[in-house]
Amino acid sequence: MAIDLDEVTRPPRVHWYHRPGWLVVLILFVLGPLAIPLVWRSPVLSRRAKIVLTSVAVAYTAATIGGLVDVAYRMVEVLHEAGIEVSMR
Repeated sequence: MAIDLDEVTRPPRVHWYHRPGWLVVLILFVLGPLAIPLVWRSPVLSRRAKIVLTSVAVAYTAATIGGLVDVAYRMVEVLHEAGIEVSMR
């Protein structure tokens, strides 16, 4: 029995940056919140998945900024204990 290739429907090709795994990599390691437009333009993801990935990007960015601010304040404390005056303006 021969299969007619015209009858076989192939899934549409999707660019690598629209695939879920790569979107997670882009959010966590490369672009952060700048990857959100790629999430929303992805034809592969459902609306729920887009909302989840957007929430992950925003939460990850907020945690990273919070951590960086904490590190900056701790560095000022260490420098102050060493006798070096630094102001955070």
